[in-house]
Amino acid sequence: MVGPGPPASPPRCRLTVTCRPISQFSLRDRPDAATLVDAFGGSQRFVLDYLADEVLGHIDDDLRSFLVQTSIAERFDAGLSRALTGREDADALLARAERANLFLVALDAERHWYRYHHLFADYLRAQLTDDERPALHERASAYLEAHRLGPEAIDHALAAGSFDRAIELIEREARTTFEAGEFATLIGWLEALPIESVSANAELVSLQGWTLFLTGQMAAAKRCADSHPIAPGSAGPAEGRLYALRALLASFFPGEAGATDLARAGLALLGEDDPVRALTLFALGTARLARGDWTGAVETLRPALETARRTGQSVTAAASATMLGVGLVATGARPEAEALSRDVIEGSPDSGSPGRPATWFLVHWLLGLARYEAGDIVEARVELEQGYAAVARFGLARQSLGALVPYLALVRQATGSPEAALEAVRAVARPPLRSPAVVPGRPSLDRPCYEESRPSRSSTRAARL
Repeated sequence: MVGPGPPASPPRCRLTVTCRPISQFSLRDRPDAATLVDAFGGSQRFVLDYLADEVLGHIDDDLRSFLVQTSIAERFDAGLSRALTGREDADALLARAERANLFLVALDAERHWYRYHHLFADYLRAQLTDDERPALHERASAYLEAHRLGPEAIDHALAAGSFDRAIELIEREARTTFEAGEFATLIGWLEALPIESVSANAELVSLQGWTLFLTGQMAAAKRCADSHPIAPGSAGPAEGRLYALRALLASFFPGEAGATDLARAGLALLGEDDPVRALTLFALGTARLARGDWTGAVETLRPALETARRTGQSVTAAASATMLGVGLVATGARPEAEALSRDVIEGSPDSGSPGRPATWFLVHWLLGLARYEAGDIVEARVELEQGYAAVARFGLARQSLGALVPYLALVRQATGSPEAALEAVRAVARPPLRSPAVVPGRPSLDRPCYEESRPSRSSTRAARL
């Protein structure tokens, strides 16, 4: 290589002397420059800056500009490269960059999509000015939207500060993302928007409230649902979802009333294929369980389960099956409750895998309850332990903690584990969010559930861009 090395302390100089000939040889003769970069390790990241400077210093202005402008995207193809650079010869520049082994990583076998090595991409983005970044994000968002890559278009719109455009895209992508269970993605998008933009939009408020609820952030979901007053005569599906959310939350907070009326109001505004219809039926059924209307609960939770299954909402199906089973046990239909729980467990995705959605394991709680009622303490403990493990790690399931623990404590005691029984009781000895899902005449505690603290989501994908 030509030219003096950068000024540095003696230890850094020793590394520089070693790395310069190695990097010169490797970049020319190795098929994978990214492997070389990875080899330098975290404490020597300055080496990448040095290599990148050497690389950019030995290429022409056209290719250098191409690299810097396309670095704004986490992944790019020739079409996005043209949109970002405004050059019709972007295909040729992309091919040149690949031939020169400029830290490009192909993302598919056809070599259609690429990304830069993440450290090299960081270096390139640092070359952009404050005026260039939002303009490039705008171009990327427009291109990705036109090519039906909505989630990536949203990320770039948010990074550009184009909030009106981002809201339009979020409303368009919300249902698909919600039904896919990508709640963290939804929360990340909504948290990146100005608070006033969300609070003024019923669609966004209902979306935020439901995603908070479904990730176990009950208090935050309640604040969100209560923050948007529903005007008399409002008749949109967004308002229906807010009614439904308030109904469900009313079942979990002490002193809240009107869950049944709220759920009915929500159902009247929701279409048959609305993604929260099954949850609204679940809310109505849970409200009926709370006031001891076991027959009414069963009659409501059956269609909740059917709707969830028909629309492919596996998590809601598992929750509905669990509460339906509680109602069946309460009405003396224990064999049907046990058959239902076994059917759901056998038909669950990746049955037996610890990585499947934790709500599925709540059905084990139902099976444990059924076996407890049948006098089979050993199997009851096996099933209740699985349900308890799910409750311990999944926010939505926490409202069932108070209902599950009394049975778990009893079977632990009955199977010779008194200390474990006390441990279960201590787990719920905290300020309560009360759960109504306890069968009358059965062992019960004060039924507290945990108030979840809201996790930080500052490292969203949009922020990285």
